[in-house]
Parts: sequence; C-alpha cells; structure tokens
Amino acid sequence: MHTSTRILLAALITALSLVTSRAEAAPQILGLVASNGIPTPMSCDRSGCTALLASFCLQEVRDAPADGQVYRPGPVGGLDLILARPDGTHMTIGANELAAINLYEGLSTVQVSLPFSALAARGIGVGKDDTFSLSVRDGTSVLPAAIANDPDPQTPEEIALATGPMRKLAAKTFDTGSGDADAAQLLGLLINALPQTEDSAPVAVHRLLERIVAGIEPGRLSPQAVADAQRIVRQCEPFPATALAQGFCIRALQRDMLAEMNEEYWDAAGGS
Repeated sequence: MHTSTRILLAALITALSLVTSRAEAAPQILGLVASNGIPTPMSCDRSGCTALLASFCLQEVRDAPADGQVYRPGPVGGLDLILARPDGTHMTIGANELAAINLYEGLSTVQVSLPFSALAARGIGVGKDDTFSLSVRDGTSVLPAAIANDPDPQTPEEIALATGPMRKLAAKTFDTGSGDADAAQLLGLLINALPQTEDSAPVAVHRLLERIVAGIEPGRLSPQAVADAQRIVRQCEPFPATALAQGFCIRALQRDMLAEMNEEYWDAAGGS
C-alpha cells in the first residue's frame, strides 16, 4: 500500500471515529413546558397510554438529540399521572418512575408512554372507562439516558447547572402560564386531541380547538393565547383536512413558536 493511500485511509478512519464519537456523546438536557393546572389528556389503547409534551433546549453547547432519544426525569419537578374514574373520583400518581420518555420530533416534542403493566405492578387496576392525563410540574427537566462507553457524558456539574440556575431562568419564558407559553400549551392540547389515525377522514380542527378552550377554567387562558392558537389553525387550512396533515402542520408551527421562545431564553441567558 502506498504511503499516500495509508495516510488517506488513516485520515478517513480518524474522521469516522470523530463522527461516531460526536454521535454517541450525550445530547442536550431538555426542559418541559409546565402544565400550570392544565394537564394533557393521554391517548390510550389496551396496553397503555401516550401523550406528546412541549419541550425546549437547556444546553446550547451540547449536540441536539436524535428523534427517539431516551430521556429520564431530572432532579427537579417531574410528571404526575391523573387517573379519573367514571364515578368522578381522581387519583394523582407520581409518574417519574412509571413512564418512558423519548424525543418525538426535533427539540420541541417528547412522547411520554405509560404501560398499564407499570400501574399493575403498583397494585393499581385500570378500568375500561378510566381516563388518564399528564401534568408537568414547574421546573421540570429531562436528562438523556446514560449509555455505556459514552466519550463525553453529562457531568454532575453540567446537570446541576442545566437543571438548576438555567432551568430557573427558563421558567420565566416557559412556565409562566401566560402569553406564548399558554399558546404553545394550547396547541399541544390540540395536537394530543387529534384522532390517532392515518386515514383520510376529515377532522374539524377549529371546532376541536373551541371544545378544548371551552373545557378550560374561564380566565385561565389569556385572549391573546387563544387568538394565537386560532391563527395557527388558520395557517394550516391549506393542508388537507385530515388528522395526519393537520397534526403535521400544527406541530411544525408549534415547533417554530417554541424555537422563538428558546431564542428569547438564550438571549436572557447571554448565550450560556
């Protein structure tokens, strides 16, 4: 093998190893937008329930996670599962150790999955008419699951900074229960309320949004937050009137809104 060929091969191997290392390094810690008294209804089948929650980036310097990245709740805040029985009784259960969390799309959406088997293991039975919703506490963050041989794992100092001072600063943008935070959450409720189907049956998104707003305590949402959500629904009118197409459009515009909020947060943080 010629010297030049060996050098080229060595350079290629080095480049590939660097790419692999970057890909395997722990990605960003994320924050979850607080529920502020408006839990997200979950979609359920025979095996369990799922919900999509709005998220944002807490670490600008870390690489973005890939879709499907596994996360776990951080040391502050957390998730609560609200189980509603047909007789009107409710049960609130800490869900940090029950639910699986995966990045669903971009940096703006995580999927939380709750298998009924996890509830059964705690002696909690589930009836066919029970309903479930998920509440995000103030200050909640989620950490990427640690992997073996990670060349650049999250350090205790990084975790403490992201889930402590940085998450507290982010609360001023994402946990306010007003303005864009409310609009983003309202869009999240709409996304979760869309039928879980890929067929071409039409869906009346405007009416679905109206029903969601009507079911929220009067005065809890600002008129501006409702108007912003309505505006985004109107922007999606050129898309086919199916749950699949409308969901894609609304998620994309919610993602844009959350990205702008993330920029505001980074500006306040001084690009930390």
